[in-house]
Amino acid sequence: MTSITRVPSVVAHDEIDLFAMMQSIWKQKKLIAARALLLRFIAGAYAFLATPVYEMSTLLRTAALNDLDALNRTEVYSLPPGKALVRVGAALDSYDTRLSYFRANPKLFEAFGKAGQSPEQVFDEFNRDSLKLVQPDPKKADLLSAYIGLQMRYPKGVEGDEILILLVLCWLRRPVLLWFF
Repeated sequence: MTSITRVPSVVAHDEIDLFAMMQSIWKQKKLIAARALLLRFIAGAYAFLATPVYEMSTLLRTAALNDLDALNRTEVYSLPPGKALVRVGAALDSYDTRLSYFRANPKLFEAFGKAGQSPEQVFDEFNRDSLKLVQPDPKKADLLSAYIGLQMRYPKGVEGDEILILLVLCWLRRPVLLWFF
């Protein structure tokens, strides 16, 4: 004779049994605590062993029109403030400008080098990873928001503020006419 057994039907519930879930978590409490302690240890080790990285930035804004009057009155060269800012930004973004500054100030860049690196490799790494030119959105090109920014990231032990300020001052102290010809 055949027997017919009834298979219990599985009813899908849209509810979550929070009590069962908490019981499941409570059963695994030692494993969860061990993982949390391990992650705390790893995070603490990283915080104490990682070299801190600092960031310095500076902004150059357009010169007032009366600051360029002496140049414009000579009628040798007419220079609007926005154009002056763009040219200074182009000079600061120039590979040659940065390389000549790097070569003129080797003591400032000693901490960037690693054992066995040539000065050219140190400069390439510095130029690629540490120094960045920031410009405003070209879609919002009004005189009130015109600026050129320089950002520099540097590790602990490097005089990053001195490097960045001297780079800007080095190029701003040059005679104005030399920048633009």
